[in-house]
Amino acid sequence: MRKMMYALLAVATTTAIACKKSDTEPEKKKATVVLVHGAWQGPYTWVPVVNKLQQQGYTVVNVELLAHGKDQTAAAGLTMNRYRDQVLATINAQPADQVVLVGHSLGELLFQRSPKPPLPRLPS
Repeated sequence: MRKMMYALLAVATTTAIACKKSDTEPEKKKATVVLVHGAWQGPYTWVPVVNKLQQQGYTVVNVELLAHGKDQTAAAGLTMNRYRDQVLATINAQPADQVVLVGHSLGELLFQRSPKPPLPRLPS
């Protein structure tokens, strides 16, 4: 029985070492995640998601829409296009080749019904 346990342990150890990434393999860079909150909310709604994504190694940008959260911009005169342009500027400011856009409520609606959808980011 003891020999069997040692044999199983040896196989498990060898398998674990073989499955480990080699130190010479370049680590694949994860996408930057841009989070856009909903109407009458602020970036605080994404905090639990931000924490989990950052723990997994993602770069996270939590957008605060104009006239929402702590932003003091007057809401009068704001349009969907202005919100969309704000988010596009945030996306385009990211150095990452790949950006994942996640929106909730208003944050999603900006791009779902936008007359000018965001252009996909292409790897350089």
